[in-house]
Amino acid sequence: MTTRQDIASLALSRNGEQDGGGYGQPTVYNGHTNGVYDCLLFCCWAYRQLGVPLPSVQGGYPDGGAYVPYMDAYAVQHGATRPSWEAQPGDLVLFNWLGDSLPIGSQSHVEIVTGWTGGVMYSVGADSGPSNIDGFKGDGGIHRHWWPAPAGQGNPQIQHVVDTSKLVTFGAPPAPAPAPRPKLVPVRTTADLPDVDPATVDMASPVVRLLQFRLGQHGGWIAPTNTDRGVLHNVIGWMQDTAGIAKDYDCGPTTWGYVLANPVR
Repeated sequence: MTTRQDIASLALSRNGEQDGGGYGQPTVYNGHTNGVYDCLLFCCWAYRQLGVPLPSVQGGYPDGGAYVPYMDAYAVQHGATRPSWEAQPGDLVLFNWLGDSLPIGSQSHVEIVTGWTGGVMYSVGADSGPSNIDGFKGDGGIHRHWWPAPAGQGNPQIQHVVDTSKLVTFGAPPAPAPAPRPKLVPVRTTADLPDVDPATVDMASPVVRLLQFRLGQHGGWIAPTNTDRGVLHNVIGWMQDTAGIAKDYDCGPTTWGYVLANPVR
């Protein structure tokens, strides 16, 4: 049974990813085709991942959307907004940095609410500015924030809070578990591929693009054009865990054998 806290916890589990990589980074979170590390697409991913997809608010998106003003308009039309001081974990908080009147413009942002207490709202979001809670201070990436939102007063930069219980059914049976992954059988012809050490490799090199592409095909949270060494380091380690081999975070012949193996998903 998916709960509000499940949504918030999943989003929080990604805190710090791609910190400081800049805005509009490529990502696998969108689940669609535009390849943008978008704030709304991250929110949609969290709901989709837990089997309670948000309704489509934009053409071409079977669930949710990419353009924040469309989500805002949909929530208003369906009576799914509430004051910021009534926000619950898993709600969506829509920001309007320019203070435009409805409909809000492109200078807008959305994050997932993680709580409200003592006149302060807490949230986590993607493609966001530096955290004011922890040490992730770079521009872009997934960050936690707090926002003043006193009861009865709110915050002028908060356009709306979307009560997501009016868009999805919490407590519904979870989505069916995915089928077990077939066992990987490593390939043997890896002699021509260089070792890849994330700490020193040229992140723009073709071999890194190949490596990241194949890691993504295996289900790793990485895009072929990723330039963050820390992300590559972590995903190589994940691949080594998945393959059941020694975890040294370098892609040598043994790891390459599994990276190039079939099946991929």
